[in-house]
Amino acid sequence: MRTQFSSLIYLRDIKTFITYFFITPIIQMILFVLINQQYSSTIDYNIALSSVFISANASAINTINQLLVTDKILGIHTEMIVHKPYAIKYWFDKIATVYFSSLLLFLINICILAIFGVTTNQMYSAIALLPFSILYSLLIGVIAFYLAINMSNIYFFNNIFMNILPIISGLAIPIATYPAIFKNFSMLFPYGQLLTAIHTNQVVFVPLLTHFVIVGLISALLYRYRIAFQKK
Repeated sequence: MRTQFSSLIYLRDIKTFITYFFITPIIQMILFVLINQQYSSTIDYNIALSSVFISANASAINTINQLLVTDKILGIHTEMIVHKPYAIKYWFDKIATVYFSSLLLFLINICILAIFGVTTNQMYSAIALLPFSILYSLLIGVIAFYLAINMSNIYFFNNIFMNILPIISGLAIPIATYPAIFKNFSMLFPYGQLLTAIHTNQVVFVPLLTHFVIVGLISALLYRYRIAFQKK
Protein backbone atom coordinates (compact mmCIF):
# COMPACT_ATOMS: atom_id res chain seq x y z
CA MET A 1 0.00 0.00 0.00
CA ARG A 2 2.84 2.40 0.85
CA THR A 3 4.25 1.89 -2.65
CA GLN A 4 0.88 2.81 -4.17
CA PHE A 5 0.65 6.01 -2.13
CA SER A 6 4.19 7.04 -3.01
CA SER A 7 3.42 6.81 -6.74
CA LEU A 8 0.63 9.38 -6.48
CA ILE A 9 1.89 12.91 -7.11
CA TYR A 10 -0.64 14.60 -4.85
CA LEU A 11 0.44 12.57 -1.79
CA ARG A 12 4.15 13.38 -2.07
CA ASP A 13 4.16 16.77 -0.36
CA ILE A 14 1.87 19.09 1.55
CA LYS A 15 1.44 21.66 -1.25
CA THR A 16 0.11 19.16 -3.81
CA PHE A 17 -1.99 17.54 -1.07
CA ILE A 18 -3.69 20.83 -0.20
CA THR A 19 -4.18 21.71 -3.87
CA TYR A 20 -5.70 18.33 -4.76
CA PHE A 21 -7.87 17.72 -1.70
CA PHE A 22 -8.87 21.27 -0.78
CA ILE A 23 -8.30 24.02 -3.32
CA THR A 24 -9.33 22.30 -6.58
CA PRO A 25 -12.59 20.76 -5.23
CA ILE A 26 -13.58 24.03 -3.54
CA ILE A 27 -12.91 26.09 -6.68
CA GLN A 28 -14.97 23.62 -8.75
CA MET A 29 -17.73 23.72 -6.15
CA ILE A 30 -17.93 27.51 -6.18
CA LEU A 31 -17.82 27.60 -9.99
CA PHE A 32 -20.76 25.23 -10.46
CA VAL A 33 -22.80 26.84 -7.70
CA LEU A 34 -22.39 30.19 -9.47
CA ILE A 35 -23.26 28.67 -12.86
CA ASN A 36 -26.41 27.15 -11.40
CA GLN A 37 -27.28 30.45 -9.75
CA GLN A 38 -27.55 32.03 -13.19
CA TYR A 39 -30.49 29.69 -13.90
CA SER A 40 -32.13 29.38 -10.48
CA SER A 41 -31.34 32.84 -9.05
CA THR A 42 -30.56 31.19 -5.67
CA ILE A 43 -27.55 29.55 -4.07
CA ASP A 44 -28.28 25.82 -4.11
CA TYR A 45 -26.28 23.78 -1.60
CA ASN A 46 -27.38 20.64 -3.44
CA ILE A 47 -25.06 21.69 -6.25
CA ALA A 48 -22.20 22.12 -3.81
CA LEU A 49 -22.78 18.61 -2.42
CA SER A 50 -23.08 17.20 -5.94
CA SER A 51 -19.83 18.91 -6.92
CA VAL A 52 -17.96 17.25 -4.06
CA PHE A 53 -19.52 13.90 -4.99
CA ILE A 54 -18.38 14.26 -8.61
CA SER A 55 -14.91 15.41 -7.51
CA ALA A 56 -14.56 12.21 -5.49
CA ASN A 57 -15.53 10.17 -8.55
CA ALA A 58 -13.12 12.11 -10.74
CA SER A 59 -10.44 11.29 -8.18
CA ALA A 60 -11.26 7.58 -8.51
CA ILE A 61 -10.89 7.70 -12.31
CA ASN A 62 -7.67 9.67 -12.13
CA THR A 63 -6.09 7.68 -9.29
CA ILE A 64 -6.50 4.21 -10.80
CA ASN A 65 -5.32 5.54 -14.15
CA GLN A 66 -2.26 7.15 -12.59
CA LEU A 67 -1.40 3.98 -10.67
CA LEU A 68 -1.66 1.79 -13.77
CA VAL A 69 0.31 4.22 -15.93
CA THR A 70 3.11 4.32 -13.35
CA ASP A 71 3.22 0.51 -13.30
CA LYS A 72 3.34 0.41 -17.09
CA ILE A 73 6.23 2.87 -17.23
CA LEU A 74 8.15 0.82 -14.65
CA GLY A 75 7.36 -2.47 -16.43
CA ILE A 76 5.46 -3.80 -13.40
CA HIS A 77 2.14 -4.00 -15.22
CA THR A 78 3.56 -6.03 -18.11
CA GLU A 79 5.32 -8.39 -15.70
CA MET A 80 2.11 -8.87 -13.73
CA ILE A 81 -0.01 -9.59 -16.80
CA VAL A 82 2.46 -12.13 -18.18
CA HIS A 83 3.09 -14.04 -14.95
CA LYS A 84 0.24 -13.28 -12.50
CA PRO A 85 -2.67 -11.65 -14.37
CA TYR A 86 -5.13 -12.42 -11.59
CA ALA A 87 -2.92 -11.49 -8.63
CA ILE A 88 -5.38 -10.54 -5.89
CA LYS A 89 -2.91 -8.43 -3.90
CA TYR A 90 -1.96 -6.36 -6.95
CA TRP A 91 -5.54 -5.32 -7.62
CA PHE A 92 -6.55 -5.12 -3.95
CA ASP A 93 -3.81 -2.55 -3.27
CA LYS A 94 -4.93 -0.51 -6.28
CA ILE A 95 -8.59 -0.58 -5.26
CA ALA A 96 -7.81 0.25 -1.61
CA THR A 97 -5.68 3.22 -2.67
CA VAL A 98 -8.46 4.54 -4.92
CA TYR A 99 -11.03 4.25 -2.14
CA PHE A 100 -8.73 5.93 0.38
CA SER A 101 -8.01 8.87 -1.93
CA SER A 102 -11.60 9.38 -3.07
CA LEU A 103 -13.18 8.99 0.36
CA LEU A 104 -10.62 11.32 1.92
CA LEU A 105 -11.34 14.02 -0.65
CA PHE A 106 -15.08 13.61 -0.12
CA LEU A 107 -14.97 13.63 3.69
CA ILE A 108 -12.68 16.67 3.87
CA ASN A 109 -14.97 18.75 1.69
CA ILE A 110 -18.23 17.41 3.11
CA CYS A 111 -17.09 18.63 6.52
CA ILE A 112 -16.65 22.09 5.02
CA LEU A 113 -20.15 21.91 3.54
CA ALA A 114 -21.61 20.80 6.86
CA ILE A 115 -20.43 24.07 8.37
CA PHE A 116 -22.46 25.96 5.76
CA GLY A 117 -25.64 23.99 6.42
CA VAL A 118 -25.99 21.15 3.92
CA THR A 119 -28.88 18.98 5.11
CA THR A 120 -28.01 15.78 6.95
CA ASN A 121 -30.31 13.55 4.89
CA GLN A 122 -28.65 14.51 1.63
CA MET A 123 -25.22 14.01 3.14
CA TYR A 124 -26.21 10.53 4.29
CA SER A 125 -27.52 9.71 0.81
CA ALA A 126 -24.26 10.84 -0.78
CA ILE A 127 -22.19 8.85 1.73
CA ALA A 128 -24.31 5.72 1.14
CA LEU A 129 -24.00 5.92 -2.65
CA LEU A 130 -20.35 6.96 -2.80
CA PRO A 131 -18.75 3.49 -2.37
CA PHE A 132 -20.75 2.18 -5.34
CA SER A 133 -20.03 5.19 -7.52
CA ILE A 134 -16.32 5.01 -6.69
CA LEU A 135 -16.27 1.40 -7.88
CA TYR A 136 -17.99 2.42 -11.11
CA SER A 137 -15.55 5.30 -11.64
CA LEU A 138 -12.62 3.02 -10.87
CA LEU A 139 -13.77 0.72 -13.69
CA ILE A 140 -14.09 3.73 -16.00
CA GLY A 141 -10.50 4.60 -15.15
CA VAL A 142 -9.41 1.04 -15.95
CA ILE A 143 -11.21 1.23 -19.31
CA ALA A 144 -9.57 4.59 -20.03
CA PHE A 145 -6.15 3.10 -19.31
CA TYR A 146 -6.54 0.04 -21.54
CA LEU A 147 -8.08 2.02 -24.40
CA ALA A 148 -5.05 4.33 -24.43
CA ILE A 149 -2.32 1.87 -23.46
CA ASN A 150 -0.75 1.86 -26.94
CA MET A 151 -1.34 5.54 -27.72
CA SER A 152 1.37 8.21 -27.64
CA ASN A 153 -0.72 10.03 -25.01
CA ILE A 154 -1.57 7.32 -22.50
CA TYR A 155 -3.70 9.81 -20.53
CA PHE A 156 -5.90 10.60 -23.55
CA PHE A 157 -9.12 8.85 -22.44
CA ASN A 158 -8.49 9.60 -18.78
CA ASN A 159 -8.43 13.32 -19.61
CA ILE A 160 -11.59 13.00 -21.68
CA PHE A 161 -13.54 11.28 -18.90
CA MET A 162 -12.25 13.75 -16.32
CA ASN A 163 -13.31 16.75 -18.41
CA ILE A 164 -16.77 15.51 -19.39
CA LEU A 165 -17.72 14.20 -15.95
CA PRO A 166 -19.42 17.43 -14.76
CA ILE A 167 -21.35 17.57 -18.05
CA ILE A 168 -22.59 13.97 -18.19
CA SER A 169 -23.62 14.18 -14.54
CA GLY A 170 -25.76 17.28 -15.10
CA LEU A 171 -23.88 18.96 -12.27
CA ALA A 172 -24.74 22.59 -13.03
CA ILE A 173 -27.52 22.22 -15.61
CA PRO A 174 -30.12 19.39 -15.56
CA ILE A 175 -29.54 16.71 -18.18
CA ALA A 176 -33.21 17.00 -19.19
CA THR A 177 -32.47 20.45 -20.65
CA TYR A 178 -29.65 19.19 -22.89
CA PRO A 179 -30.07 18.80 -26.67
CA ALA A 180 -31.12 15.25 -27.54
CA ILE A 181 -27.67 14.04 -28.62
CA PHE A 182 -25.99 15.21 -25.39
CA LYS A 183 -28.88 13.99 -23.26
CA ASN A 184 -28.68 10.50 -24.77
CA PHE A 185 -24.90 10.41 -24.37
CA SER A 186 -25.16 11.49 -20.71
CA MET A 187 -27.69 8.72 -20.05
CA LEU A 188 -25.03 6.16 -20.95
CA PHE A 189 -23.50 6.93 -17.55
CA PRO A 190 -25.19 6.71 -14.12
CA TYR A 191 -23.86 9.94 -12.64
CA GLY A 192 -27.00 11.94 -13.37
CA GLN A 193 -29.13 9.25 -11.72
CA LEU A 194 -26.81 9.19 -8.71
CA LEU A 195 -27.08 12.95 -8.22
CA THR A 196 -30.87 12.73 -8.55
CA ALA A 197 -30.91 9.98 -5.93
CA ILE A 198 -28.89 12.18 -3.57
CA HIS A 199 -31.25 15.13 -4.01
CA THR A 200 -34.47 13.09 -3.67
CA ASN A 201 -33.29 10.35 -1.28
CA GLN A 202 -34.77 7.82 -3.72
CA VAL A 203 -32.67 5.25 -5.56
CA VAL A 204 -33.80 3.32 -8.65
CA PHE A 205 -31.59 0.25 -8.45
CA VAL A 206 -32.26 -1.53 -11.76
CA PRO A 207 -30.82 1.16 -14.10
CA LEU A 208 -27.82 1.64 -11.80
CA LEU A 209 -27.16 -2.09 -11.68
CA THR A 210 -27.36 -2.22 -15.48
CA HIS A 211 -24.68 0.47 -15.74
CA PHE A 212 -22.43 -1.46 -13.35
CA VAL A 213 -22.82 -4.72 -15.25
CA ILE A 214 -22.07 -3.09 -18.61
CA VAL A 215 -18.95 -1.25 -17.45
CA GLY A 216 -17.79 -4.34 -15.56
CA LEU A 217 -18.09 -6.47 -18.69
CA ILE A 218 -16.27 -3.91 -20.85
CA SER A 219 -13.37 -3.61 -18.40
CA ALA A 220 -13.14 -7.42 -18.06
CA LEU A 221 -13.09 -7.88 -21.85
CA LEU A 222 -10.40 -5.24 -22.29
CA TYR A 223 -8.31 -6.86 -19.57
CA ARG A 224 -8.71 -10.32 -21.10
CA TYR A 225 -7.71 -8.92 -24.49
CA ARG A 226 -4.64 -7.31 -22.94
CA ILE A 227 -3.61 -10.61 -21.35
CA ALA A 228 -3.97 -12.45 -24.65
CA PHE A 229 -2.10 -9.69 -26.52
CA GLN A 230 0.75 -9.57 -24.00
CA LYS A 231 1.25 -13.35 -24.05
CA LYS A 232 1.56 -13.59 -27.83
